[in-house]
Amino acid sequence: MRLLFSVLISAAVLFITGCGTTQLTEPYASDFSTSGPLGENCFQVIIKMEPDKDASSMYEKRQSAYIKAKKNIPVEAEKQIIAYSLLSRDDKDAVSESDTAAIKKRAAAYADSGKLEHEFYLIDDSVVLIYRIYKKNIKNEFLAK
Repeated sequence: MRLLFSVLISAAVLFITGCGTTQLTEPYASDFSTSGPLGENCFQVIIKMEPDKDASSMYEKRQSAYIKAKKNIPVEAEKQIIAYSLLSRDDKDAVSESDTAAIKKRAAAYADSGKLEHEFYLIDDSVVLIYRIYKKNIKNEFLAK
């Protein structure tokens, strides 16, 4: 009985500490306008997509926008990570081709590792997806040369 109790306590502690990396504190948790790092351990990607022109009902418009945006998540995440990494460098003009290739490789590795946290619709039935990538010190990894 004592062994079972200690195993359950250990599992609960591991679960709580494992989930701690995906808990953002305020003001980051409710920040849906920043494209880039939210603190040290989260990178946020904002994807906005308009509905298809031939969609007629509100449902069709929102569905078409959502499907296009969801398919576009990896590409847009990669693009925004690369842009942040390049714009955050002190020597913007002196970025070599090998540095650019390394940034693109790193961005591609992270693009699929996030999770879709929020979605909301604008008055024109466009969708905005909030995609967050969590990893300890992710901000520093994107700034590394």
